[in-house]
Amino acid sequence: MTIIWSDRSIDRLTAIHDFIAQDSPDHASKVIQKILDRAEQLRAFPESGRMVPEYERIEVREVIEHPYRVLYRVTGDRIEIVNVLHLRQQL
Repeated sequence: MTIIWSDRSIDRLTAIHDFIAQDSPDHASKVIQKILDRAEQLRAFPESGRMVPEYERIEVREVIEHPYRVLYRVTGDRIEIVNVLHLRQQL
């Protein structure tokens, strides 16, 4: 499976990194790497995430890399990461 990151999700990763890096650049890089690693696991287990409660649509799923939600959609042989949100953020 191919993992595609939407422009929105890339922007969110950049914003997360920049916010954390204000206090700790090393920690910011580690957080982003953990999110990337969690998304990479979807390649082997694309249906492993739960359905996003706010959407109630089976094709929109999420995995958690505390304290972030990685929202994605599986279509054919593609996994599209559509957004990355802090658990306290609303969709």
